[in-house]
Amino acid sequence: MVLLKDTTIGVANRTTEDIGTEGDEDLQQVFRGSDVESIEEIIDNVIESNGRSRKTLILILQKIQNRLGYLPRWSLELVSNNLKVPLSNIYGVATFYHQFSMELPGEYVIQVCMGTACHIKGNSENYNFILNLLNINPGENTSRDRLFTVFKVRCLGCCSLAPVIKVNDEIYGEVDFKKIRKIVSKYRATARGRKDNGMEVYR
Repeated sequence: MVLLKDTTIGVANRTTEDIGTEGDEDLQQVFRGSDVESIEEIIDNVIESNGRSRKTLILILQKIQNRLGYLPRWSLELVSNNLKVPLSNIYGVATFYHQFSMELPGEYVIQVCMGTACHIKGNSENYNFILNLLNINPGENTSRDRLFTVFKVRCLGCCSLAPVIKVNDEIYGEVDFKKIRKIVSKYRATARGRKDNGMEVYR
């Protein structure tokens, strides 16, 4: 299935104190205020244009994920209250479609193309290499330091550059293990530089 994830993620900035918190109840406090207002506005606008239906629900969830980068529990509660749909039904839709994520993504989202050209040229191996390089456990997709989230996607539309990966908005073609190491090192160095300058940002 195609992962419809907008990597231009408008997630609220988190401080180093926030990183230590665990559970969605604590994360609510990070996103409260303007984020809640923007999510309520998204819900209202979609309902006004499309009414209340399953199609409306999916569209709302897509727009919320584009705004926050994932679907925190409190956002699903807002959707449930506004659509008058049981929260269990909202969860059912959010967990059924692979395009939705209920986990906070890393700062850098790595999309590994699995289109025919990229698959033939070794991106399955590259995907496994990235997971091992980032010490991401089986069944997970985000590194422990929350710098990287890794996803497979069907096609990035850059077949002539196969195999291809995308990190946020940057496309990298003809990647192999050596090139992937350099790419990951570059983003780690960028994050480390911000931290050293007191400008660390988390998503």
